[in-house]
Amino acid sequence: MSIIDKEGLLSFLVRAFRLSSFFYFLKKPLLLLRIAKVAFYYAVLKKNILWKADLSLLGDCNLNCQHCFAHNFKTTAQKKYNKKELSTVEIISVIKECSSMGIFNFDFQGGEVLLHSDLETIIKATKPSRSYINIVTNGILFNEDWAVKLKRWGVDEISFSLDSYIPEEHDNLRNKPEVFSKLMKAIKIAQKYKFQILIFTTVTHKTLRSEGVRCLHNFTLKNNFIQQLFIGIPIGKWLGRTDILINDDDHKYMEKLAKNTKYNIRRDMTPHFFRSGCPAVKESFYMTPYGDILPCPFIHISLGNIRDHYLKDIIERALTIEEFKNYCPVCLIGEDKGFINKYGKKLFQCEESPINGDEILDFKTNLPHRLTPLVN
Repeated sequence: MSIIDKEGLLSFLVRAFRLSSFFYFLKKPLLLLRIAKVAFYYAVLKKNILWKADLSLLGDCNLNCQHCFAHNFKTTAQKKYNKKELSTVEIISVIKECSSMGIFNFDFQGGEVLLHSDLETIIKATKPSRSYINIVTNGILFNEDWAVKLKRWGVDEISFSLDSYIPEEHDNLRNKPEVFSKLMKAIKIAQKYKFQILIFTTVTHKTLRSEGVRCLHNFTLKNNFIQQLFIGIPIGKWLGRTDILINDDDHKYMEKLAKNTKYNIRRDMTPHFFRSGCPAVKESFYMTPYGDILPCPFIHISLGNIRDHYLKDIIERALTIEEFKNYCPVCLIGEDKGFINKYGKKLFQCEESPINGDEILDFKTNLPHRLTPLVN
């Protein structure tokens, strides 16, 4: 179990300050209590507790990005296992299980999440008055109508995927023209409606220090946004591309960048509740549209499927694996050489996604099956 470190404490205080508006908590007072509970677990009881769920609601998208991995889930689920995406009723059941475990932060994503026909119903299932809700989007569909609806439904944050501040570079990564210009309009609309705004940027060893990314840093800081840097992983359409992985110097560069910007530019593993290191399984998890629970969006190992097993059982068993039980100071799948040698080499070459965890992880027990179906 990790201890509180000064970087983790500073990061938590920065995040808390950004959410500390008196009027904000008048609107969502129960959220403040839930955040305080998690902070108490981490700071006083010295215990880890799940607080965040990344839920991919569908695989469909209106773009065809060069670094996407959503299509791999679809191919494996539909062609190999004949699985269908979770229904709205099933997703609501998952949300209820999450809430019962203390999770208050819900990141809804795709594919392109704004294409989901029941998004309002799903968002409201989180009980927005007591939850922090983030929508991850490429920005193409986001307009005034969407802003009004999402604000009314209780969404707090919009995360826009933006990988370069040079329009041609961003459009090239998305394989479609005019994406950058539409995204800039979407961001202005989100500002107008006073959403918290995150910029999600995927970087590789080659692009980390590029002009497009550096200009994006300036854009983020100028507008008082948060920029979250995700390192490229050789999965999905980048399968086998180990050349994109960052090195030790890149890691140090991003750490320095985070500290120099007071964590307004941060890694996806920058601490939120005092801890530093990889939060996979201990603090958060990722769910595919087909119900597979993964440690994070980039470790494509299924810990169990929510249709077959309870979320609580899936997480508890996963935490018996040392790599998930303890905080790794670097990204497990992108930097930790031991983890990469043990699991990554297979993941980086396997078109099936996700891989069944029982076939690759050293579990000592089998998961108990649900006594009742996901949807009663």
